[in-house]
Amino acid sequence: MRNLSTTTWINRFKRTFIAELFLIPFFARLKGKEVLYVLHVNKAAGTSLFHGIKENQTVSSKTRILCMPHKFGLKNLPKNSKVALFIRAPEARFASGFEHQKKRGYPHYDLEWSREEAAIFECFKSFDELVLGMSSNNTELQELAHSAWNEITHLKLSYTHYVGGLNYLAENLHRIAFVGEQETFASDWEVFCDRFLESSSSTTPKLNALRTARPTQSEWKNAVQKIYPDEYKLYERLKARKLQLISARR
Repeated sequence: MRNLSTTTWINRFKRTFIAELFLIPFFARLKGKEVLYVLHVNKAAGTSLFHGIKENQTVSSKTRILCMPHKFGLKNLPKNSKVALFIRAPEARFASGFEHQKKRGYPHYDLEWSREEAAIFECFKSFDELVLGMSSNNTELQELAHSAWNEITHLKLSYTHYVGGLNYLAENLHRIAFVGEQETFASDWEVFCDRFLESSSSTTPKLNALRTARPTQSEWKNAVQKIYPDEYKLYERLKARKLQLISARR
């Protein structure tokens, strides 16, 4: 009987995101509002960002903001739709992702490990150990370390997932209406509020243990580049887009 209930069908409809992709934008534009999709780049202050938007969105009379989950990137959204996102230095983002999953998302989540993740976290107690394992002389250890990038959720989601490859990003750069950085979240959040929420937020949302500084190792960057050769090129192009947008508003 559960499969025939109204709640079940409503939840199934929500999982299609038809409302966010088609219905809500249609009615928003009828009201003369700008539609802005916000991508949830993993481990780049997305949880804090979405919370802040939820708390302040009713203020906006010109913009309808739609917050999209991790699985969405530029390619999954309507053609020519405008997008905002926060980014973070790749080595810090992936290190944070490893730690987040290792702690099962504590304190805001209670995640379950897959069998593969359990084996990885049993062997590698830190991101540093994982990186060292990638160049281990032990073949089995090396293979396990490399498998982590396919098994751990927050290691699977590169910038390519969110903005496409270098050519795709170049062709769609005009769609990116805002770029913020996790490292400068407080000031970038204020800019976001002023631009899209038409207000100044009195507080900076800080959920999921938001950290603005993290010591990193040079080996971490080498490891990221080995797995995702274009990661830093995409990151730098997004940072350049941020500067371009700032200059355009002056």
